[in-house]
Amino acid sequence: MDTGSAAADLVASNGLIKFLRREATLSPRRALTVAAVAGLSNAMILAIINTAAEHAEQSESRPLYAVFFAAAMLLYVVAQRWILTQAAEQVEAMIHRVRMRIVSQLQYCELLDVEQLGRAVIYSGIARHMQTLSQSASTVTIAVQMAILILFTTLYIAWISLTSFIALVAFMAVALTVYWKKSYSVRTDLRGTLEMDNDVYTTIDDLLDGFKEAKLSRSKARAIIQRIEEISERASEMRGNTQILLAKNFVFSQTAFYLLLGTMVFVVPILTSGYSDVVQKSTTAVLFIIGPISGLIGSIPIFENASAAAEAIMDLEKHLKKLSGIEIETDEEGRPITETGERFSSRYAGFKTIELRKAVFRYDPPNGDPTDSFSIGPIDLSITRGEVLFITGGNGSGKSTLLRVLTGLYPLHEGQLLIDGKQLPEANLQDYREIFSAVFGDFHLFSELYGIPDEAREEVHDWIHTLEILGKVKFDGRKFSTVDLSTGQRKRLALLAAALEKRPILVLDEWAADQDPMFRRKFYREILGMLRSGGTTIIAVTHDNRFFDAADRQMHMEDGMMAAYDPEFFHD
Repeated sequence: MDTGSAAADLVASNGLIKFLRREATLSPRRALTVAAVAGLSNAMILAIINTAAEHAEQSESRPLYAVFFAAAMLLYVVAQRWILTQAAEQVEAMIHRVRMRIVSQLQYCELLDVEQLGRAVIYSGIARHMQTLSQSASTVTIAVQMAILILFTTLYIAWISLTSFIALVAFMAVALTVYWKKSYSVRTDLRGTLEMDNDVYTTIDDLLDGFKEAKLSRSKARAIIQRIEEISERASEMRGNTQILLAKNFVFSQTAFYLLLGTMVFVVPILTSGYSDVVQKSTTAVLFIIGPISGLIGSIPIFENASAAAEAIMDLEKHLKKLSGIEIETDEEGRPITETGERFSSRYAGFKTIELRKAVFRYDPPNGDPTDSFSIGPIDLSITRGEVLFITGGNGSGKSTLLRVLTGLYPLHEGQLLIDGKQLPEANLQDYREIFSAVFGDFHLFSELYGIPDEAREEVHDWIHTLEILGKVKFDGRKFSTVDLSTGQRKRLALLAAALEKRPILVLDEWAADQDPMFRRKFYREILGMLRSGGTTIIAVTHDNRFFDAADRQMHMEDGMMAAYDPEFFHD
């Protein structure tokens, strides 16, 4: 493959260029036309100055050259302001569109896939990488302007001296060939640093999530810090090597540029007549583009970082699209058509029975480590509308996993999920999920009541009183005054939000475990009855054997299997 073809392929495969081709709504022809006008007007300034200097003794021509100079300056300012403004608006609009597409795509992905993908990758895609693109927008735009200016200045040199032009083009061709070969591995190395950074963020996330535990144990804290140091050092070394490559390329390009100046001064005069005139104009032209060339070279690391970020963003969107299997509906500009927050009405809201029949779920970790795998089943379980079902079991018995399978959050690998005696079609899975509200063991407490109908919000203050958190939290009609509460109080707020969803089934995973004895009794003796009288089916994982009489049935999990309830389990 020749050098020109290789360079063309490299440009075509560049992440940032692919991203702009896919997302830009501004006409490329229009943008290039205005950019060309800005570059041409800049080159015209050089030509006017050179010509005016050549005819400096002719005083009658000075006003005319001054007018030409002012016109070229005005044209440059107008075109430059337009292209920079458009670039900023376009990039921010593209970032918003892609971010919303990724977030919209994310909601259609399965829980297990999102858990395996990891928060660091998702956060990087919708935040850090997009910030990189935003910050690089003006630099990359100016770099394009500089490239156009260099092109027109090169054409100007061809006009004043064909010999100088040939020397310039030959020199630049050799320099660019060497530069492309030196830079080819930079993009791969930059992509590797982004992946390494994700590992750093994941470990730091562990430190922040487990900060209380780390504060209680110096050995644990130091081990975490040591792990962060190991990963960060590898990332730093990889990024440092990449920056060294870029620095070497910069030094090479600067050296080549000064050699070019030497060629213009020492070699061109040997090959052409009119020594003084040609050398003066050619050297002036080359000096005129010192700044643009230096700026263009200096922007290459930013361009490469932006390219790697754009590639990572597109890969994330492509991966989420593959995981969800959904084509997000977009408008003519590529923005996702956002669904309204109106309340969904499930076709299964009037269900009578739900049944798991020989249900099996297996988790195989992406790293292939068999020690991280687990499974539950086969399980047979039937739930009747309106009942209160308690599920018991030891730690690691599979209770929480069963709840995720039952609510449709984890897929069945074997067996059936039936509703009113009919197997649930996969296409109706989300409709099935809509009949559940839940407070899981690892629940997240939203500060706002998302998806809650207005009429239900009127009950918030009654619930705050019932849950005995009056004075701890206030509600302004949209959000809670705080969610920075004790674990037990946070669970009460989570129960409030779940109850206001008015779903047919309420799932609770060891909800009462963090409540004080008095309120725990109130929960089992009053609140469950209140929920049940409102028509709610309740499925609760619990160890509170003193209150088992509050349930219609108790089922027991042991080693991933559903076993008969054994009262002796709680008296060993």
